Amino acid sequence: MSQAQGSNNNDALYGSMMQFMQAGQSMAQHFLTLLGNSAGQKPIPEPKIDPLALTALQKGFVNEQMQLWESLVARGQGKGNGSGFTVSPEPGDRRFSAPEWKESPVYDYIHQLYLLNSRYVKHVVELLPAEDDKVKDRMRFLARQYIDAMAP
Repeated sequence: MSQAQGSNNNDALYGSMMQFMQAGQSMAQHFLTLLGNSAGQKPIPEPKIDPLALTALQKGFVNEQMQLWESLVARGQGKGNGSGFTVSPEPGDRRFSAPEWKESPVYDYIHQLYLLNSRYVKHVVELLPAEDDKVKDRMRFLARQYIDAMAP
């Protein structure tokens, strides 16, 4: 493969990642609006959400997803856990304590991806402005219900 072809592949990957990030921002905005509406708030105008904080959160989320995937691929190639990247459950969460969740590469990936997505949703909720603590607690409760409904 020539240097130019490698560059084109990187450009295509970058373009795809940018489209993914834009779609993610749109989804996050819709999710935040849903949370705000369900918590009894008026629809949240876009400027209230710090776009830099949301973009940074999304970039970190995408990077962690890639690290998790690379870890799975490395494990499949017999290289152990690859990058050593793992997503641990919150203290007291015993749902993934059975050995089957870690012995199978597929189940290991599923449970860690769930934990990564859960953490992302919680962080997104914290970015959403709220009128007071009671409203913020309602949004956290709704997010927790959503996260629990996604559980494998």
